[in-house]
Amino acid sequence: MGIILIVVGVSVLVLGFYLKCQFDSFPIKNGGTDVPKVRPDLLIYGQFDDFEAESNSLANHQFAKILTPNLENYSHLYAVVAIGENDIENLMLCTQAKRKNSSCLTIALCNEIIYEKLFHDVSVDKVIHTSPSAEILADLLRSDGK
Repeated sequence: MGIILIVVGVSVLVLGFYLKCQFDSFPIKNGGTDVPKVRPDLLIYGQFDDFEAESNSLANHQFAKILTPNLENYSHLYAVVAIGENDIENLMLCTQAKRKNSSCLTIALCNEIIYEKLFHDVSVDKVIHTSPSAEILADLLRSDGK
């Protein structure tokens, strides 16, 4: 009887770990766990409530919106836009993007002006100080961030 309980307990733990790994590996889009049907070339992290209504401005890009600053499931991105409330997360996401692909365009929101030099030091291409609308973001992408 004790052996059966141990086997069942270990099985439940293994199943739980497996499910956790599976959930952690899904890209998060629109607050859910939808895997994009088309591989995105633009990744947006952070405050993107306004992008639904204005998504026509970004029609030239297949974009995915994520809620966690993690690029594990994304490669070959043209651009990463980090507009979260946390400057460190924005900075980390842009740094990850540059490490994966040095030609990736990075645009980051810097909420605290004291961190702006740090954003430039790690080669963030465009540092902005207010959360952009989809139209402004499209303009930044058209200007190639330079």
